[in-house]
Amino acid sequence: MNRQFSKEVINKLKYYVYIYSDPETEEIFYVGKGIGNRVFSHLIDSDDPLYKTHKGQMATA
Repeated sequence: MNRQFSKEVINKLKYYVYIYSDPETEEIFYVGKGIGNRVFSHLIDSDDPLYKTHKGQMATA
């Protein structure tokens, strides 16, 4: 799985909205506004409260 956007994609996207959802229930548990590679930061930052709460769900996101 790709864990970052290319510089070309970042330049074209500017800001974007993203969601995380439970892969089993499809229930949305987080909506975020991102720039750059922000969407991926929750997946790798073990100090992030969102990661701590939903790490099992986010591992497959």
